[in-house]
Amino acid sequence: MKSKTSSFNKTLFFGLWKRFWPLFTAYGAIWVLLMPVALGNQLARTVRWAADTMPGTTGDNGMQFTTSSAASFGNQVLNMATTGGTIMAIIFCVLVAMAAYSYLYNPRAVSAMGSLPMKRQDIFRTQMLSGISLMLLINVAVCLITLAVGSAYGAKAGFDSAYIFQWLAIVSLMDLFFYGFATLCASFTGNLFVLPFVYFVLNFAVWGFAEMISVVMRYFVYGFSGQAGSLQGANWFSPAVVLTRSDLTQVAHQVSDTETLATGYLYGHWVMLAVYALVGVAFAVFATLIIKRRRMETVGDVVALQPLKPAFKYCMTAGGALMLGIILFSMINGNGEPTYTDTGKLIAMFFYMLLGGFIGYFASEMLMQKTLRVFTGKWLGFGVSCGVILALLLCLRFDAFGFECRQPDAADVAGVNISADFGGTEGELKEPESIAAALALQKNIIEHKDINNAAYAEYMANRGGISYSVQFTYQLKDGGQLLSSYTLYSSAKENDLSDLAELLNS
Repeated sequence: MKSKTSSFNKTLFFGLWKRFWPLFTAYGAIWVLLMPVALGNQLARTVRWAADTMPGTTGDNGMQFTTSSAASFGNQVLNMATTGGTIMAIIFCVLVAMAAYSYLYNPRAVSAMGSLPMKRQDIFRTQMLSGISLMLLINVAVCLITLAVGSAYGAKAGFDSAYIFQWLAIVSLMDLFFYGFATLCASFTGNLFVLPFVYFVLNFAVWGFAEMISVVMRYFVYGFSGQAGSLQGANWFSPAVVLTRSDLTQVAHQVSDTETLATGYLYGHWVMLAVYALVGVAFAVFATLIIKRRRMETVGDVVALQPLKPAFKYCMTAGGALMLGIILFSMINGNGEPTYTDTGKLIAMFFYMLLGGFIGYFASEMLMQKTLRVFTGKWLGFGVSCGVILALLLCLRFDAFGFECRQPDAADVAGVNISADFGGTEGELKEPESIAAALALQKNIIEHKDINNAAYAEYMANRGGISYSVQFTYQLKDGGQLLSSYTLYSSAKENDLSDLAELLNS
């Protein structure tokens, strides 16, 4: 009798729930503690406090108390959804993915699954839907329990069911993204323990690389602020970083001329969250296409897809070069000054990054080849990596990208804030003539780069004179921001310090 090929297997679908029920129970239990239990305790305390301190409160005072309690409740729920939801999704989505796709990393399990009257992509899809569906069902159950607990206390305690439904939507959309991303990682990894490593690294990779490059730029680009988030555009490619930021908008009511009352909070990133969820679904679909063509004999390989092996190797090389380079440079050559521009420190950074790149390059080869004998015939790629590292440092040292002389047009500036560390001096300038004067002062500081570097060398050699930090923060009319930071020295042979003091005192 000819066997029939099925696209869905009920036994497989519910088998994941039965085999890994402790994992799903832990997910649900944590959310129960964070939502209905924690919020119920807050509502109970609110009711007791109102009974003890405001017995029989009515009228405007009672209305203000109820409104304030509702706003506090909404703030807590939305913060739990954004910060707590992101952390829960990041951790449990990869754990559920490890459980759902564990058969991919076991030769016997792969063979057993392959003998079923189902296509491999259908088996993979069944496991995928099983994992995410139970997570979403748990979210709905927690939502219903929280609604029941909150209803027991009523609106007078500050309970507002709208915030609970928002929590459900936010957490579920996050689960869709991170589970889809974990599914994609599972499709091209061949080792169960490599999956969470690749998942967490890729979640923070773009943000991490941007921050490390920012640190290197701080050492060799004159005027670069070096603050965390200087390359903020890269954060959008690391949702694990962006989604943890609440950014709630407070809705306030004017009670009097001098007093406002918070009436609620709004979550304003629904479009961003929906886009991330759609990207997660797209990742899951793409993962199914990969599984359809993946060679199942790659079980045990760090990277199961041949085209991705070079990408893995060179990402390890770049990460090792930047991380070890920054660590060694800060330990051996760093001394807290905002910029270093001499050739000796450039050579030192190149050597440290070379060492880190060497470790990352050949460690990745060892992982992929499953042997320590990887030093024969593998030097061409490492040589190219060395050339890229040197080219990057030279471009930063000689400002090939124009970072040092970058200034906004005066017509695009809404205001400029100048802060200096002599006596905590700070000034915010919004008049056109003051903005023009700030731009002119910064231009003079840029042109006096060599003078300041000479003063820095004298300062470090003789400890003579005093150093002052100054930062220009331009608020642009389009909502953007441009920062530049400099260190000026009292021994420098120019009048930048006096011009700065005159501008701040004007």
